[in-house]
Amino acid sequence: MQQLGLPAFSRFGALPSAMMRIVKTEIVVALIGAVGVMGAIVGTVVGARFQANGGHAQAAAARAAADTAARAAWHQTMRDLRWTVLSAYLRAAAEADEADEAAHRTGTPADIEAAKKAFHAYRLAYAEGELIASDVMIPALTTLNERMQRSHHEAMQRAPVTAAMRVLEDRRRLGDSAASQALQHLEEGMERGLAQPRMVEIARDALRLVPETSARLYGLSIILSWGDAYEAIIDYTSAARARSERLTIDRTSLVNVIRTELGTTA
Repeated sequence: MQQLGLPAFSRFGALPSAMMRIVKTEIVVALIGAVGVMGAIVGTVVGARFQANGGHAQAAAARAAADTAARAAWHQTMRDLRWTVLSAYLRAAAEADEADEAAHRTGTPADIEAAKKAFHAYRLAYAEGELIASDVMIPALTTLNERMQRSHHEAMQRAPVTAAMRVLEDRRRLGDSAASQALQHLEEGMERGLAQPRMVEIARDALRLVPETSARLYGLSIILSWGDAYEAIIDYTSAARARSERLTIDRTSLVNVIRTELGTTA
């Protein structure tokens, strides 16, 4: 019985060892599976992280591209707007200058009124130009405006003087001795370089010889702008050329700055 039971015992004694091997194998398989799962999880997390970073980079690149496009659009809009407004300003300046010169030349009420209207339009154009001009343009824009202001002021002062001279000269050509004597006194006083108060007295005494009130008022306006104005009226052509040259210098300076800023110099 013991002999018969011994093999059986040996078989049962060998069972735990086989089971241990099976358990170990299962543990190894389980560990391998767990490592695989963990690897998949880590891979998923890392992949998601890379995708997220890539998404942020793409979003940042998109924002940068949008900002660049917006800035380019803004600069193009400002360029077009400056071109339109400053071109209109230069046209208004040219028209105001022409109207002032007409007032200088004739002194008629119609030309004086036209010069006032043209200068009003110029001032509106200048106000728009100030708003749209870049910082680099402002000094040249201001210089030209100051030139325009002086030119218009002189035109409004000297236009009546021009008219007075035209009246007196026309009367002298027609043989009016009073007008001839008045002009003679004025010219002599100018040649002698008398002080303005004394010239006012001489002019008034001379103009009393001209009976018409209009001529007397015109003549008195000559004294109000005495000095360089008198020379400018007597020699209108030279004075007009000098004014044009000064205005052209200031205008050209502004145009050069505008062209450089707007990129039209090439």
